[in-house]
Amino acid sequence: RKRQGQSSIRLNSTEEIPFPKIEEEKIDLRDLTMKRREGRNEKNVFVFLPLILLLSSFFFLDVVRGENEQGKTEGTTQQPSKSSEELRNEADKLMGERKFHDAVKSYSESIKINPQEYTTYYRRSNAYQILGKNKEASNDLDKVLQLIDLAPDLSKIRMQRAELNVRLGRWNEVGDDMAKVLRMENNNIEALYLRGKSLYHNGQNDAAIGYFKKALTTDPDNKKCMVEFKKIKKLEKLMKDGENLFNEGKYSESYDTYSESLQVDPENNNVKPGVQLMLCKNMVKMRKFKEAIDVCDLACKLDEGHV
Repeated sequence: RKRQGQSSIRLNSTEEIPFPKIEEEKIDLRDLTMKRREGRNEKNVFVFLPLILLLSSFFFLDVVRGENEQGKTEGTTQQPSKSSEELRNEADKLMGERKFHDAVKSYSESIKINPQEYTTYYRRSNAYQILGKNKEASNDLDKVLQLIDLAPDLSKIRMQRAELNVRLGRWNEVGDDMAKVLRMENNNIEALYLRGKSLYHNGQNDAAIGYFKKALTTDPDNKKCMVEFKKIKKLEKLMKDGENLFNEGKYSESYDTYSESLQVDPENNNVKPGVQLMLCKNMVKMRKFKEAIDVCDLACKLDEGHV
């Protein structure tokens, strides 16, 4: 017979011999199950570890390869396919083929890559001149002179810019460039001519005559300087005659003389306001008030100082 916590054997006799007590070990089935699972997991980790490492290496290589490809792509987009010099040479070729619009585009691309190369601006200026874009051409020459202060052909560049500014009516800029050219080349006939003309258009007739005389002293047969010289002389005589006739009360004759002076140089806007004012005064004296108002309005538009 077995009892809880005690076992014994009954003999034939009535005496019972007790066995020592044996403590029964209590086993928790849940702990056993967990230990078995942990053991399996440890085995699984060691079995799949090489596969995990291999897959990780593949992933790492893909990431590195992708970064390299991206770097190559970015490098390709940032670096131009052609150098500044190649684009400039391409533009020169297009100029020879008379493809001036395309040449301007190539020169512009070259400038984007190397904006400090003054020769590219100079060449693009030539293309603009051919296309009749005088303002853009002049701006390019401005840039050339900003980039170089001691260029061997500095006078040539200033001369070219002055000719562009003549077309644009920028007489102050023309005069400034020619004054600088004459400091280096005081007998430059073209510079003397343009300097004199700039002074004439700014109303400084006496100074202008001085430059034309100097040019004619060096080159007596220079037709351009001779024309300008005679023009100023004739204009001054008519203006003086018109003033004298007005002071003498000969208003009709004064009016005709001043009208003739306008035909000497219709493009000289510096002369027009003063002449129009004298025409207005003559009309008032002749009591032609309606016509006088129209002429006076024109004089005021040309020069607000007459208001």
